[in-house]
Amino acid sequence: MPFGCVIWLPSAGFIAVYLYSRRTGQSLSVRSGARMGWIAGIMSFAIFTVVFTVGTVAIANQPGGLSAAFREALRSRPVPQQQLEDALQVLSTPTGQASVYIFALLFSFTVTALFCTAGGALGAKVLEKE
Repeated sequence: MPFGCVIWLPSAGFIAVYLYSRRTGQSLSVRSGARMGWIAGIMSFAIFTVVFTVGTVAIANQPGGLSAAFREALRSRPVPQQQLEDALQVLSTPTGQASVYIFALLFSFTVTALFCTAGGALGAKVLEKE
């Protein structure tokens, strides 16, 4: 995930709460704002999953597949050769590739949901009517 997710994911939850409050004229409690942010997070994750899948299919169709893409990406970094070979050996098996994909999706779901939920709760707190 890019570093900008620290800004745009909470913004998604905040904007969801802002648009809801503006459209209905009702202010949300912090708990309801968090729930609205959670919904925004799930929708953001669905969009991310589509983009992730398209990118994964594109990488898999290249010569060498996922292991060649990782080898190329890690070539510019100072990674010990033994660790690089171990990682590439794991990625050469279907089970290893599946575990990488599942871990990446679970991690991105967690990050997306938490940041959007926090943004929604913050939006409800900032926009509450006194």
